[in-house]
Amino acid sequence: MKFSFSQRIRNAGQMNIHSPLVSQLKISNTHLNIISSLCVMAPNQQAMKKIYTLLTLLISLGACMDRDGMEIQNANFPLGIWSDISYQQDGFTMNKTIKLQENTLGYVFKANGTLIHRANSGWCGTPPIITNDFSGKWKLKGNRLTMEVAFWGGTMLQVWEITDLGDGRASIKVLSQEVKG
Repeated sequence: MKFSFSQRIRNAGQMNIHSPLVSQLKISNTHLNIISSLCVMAPNQQAMKKIYTLLTLLISLGACMDRDGMEIQNANFPLGIWSDISYQQDGFTMNKTIKLQENTLGYVFKANGTLIHRANSGWCGTPPIITNDFSGKWKLKGNRLTMEVAFWGGTMLQVWEITDLGDGRASIKVLSQEVKG
């Protein structure tokens, strides 16, 4: 049995069949039904091919567009648990995780503007390191995160610049840090 292109699109939408490309581009059944409707409304095969070509081009361009890693509001950054910290010369990277493991450094950012910073429990950094959870508060403005958090020696005021964000990984540049007695 031979199906026309519009019948195949309509069938894919009705049966909820998605190819890997359709899934990757997040094309829903609604989108498939719209494509199907456009193809059905086409007066002839030539018009249907033009519609298909145009839609393919638009979808391809949308998939290839650079997605700025700084969509902080959409990514709900910094909410969640961040650990696996790797330090570089002027900052660090951290990964989003589902749990903060015992005696590992990390952050838990809560929606109410509070945070927990798991850090060394004392001044000694010689292994084995024992950590402690310190409370604080945070505020995000643009790509700058300001934190005031307690630690074993007082309170630390830090300002971070989020330089890269995506795939559960954040790159941070520390702009300033100040210890308050």
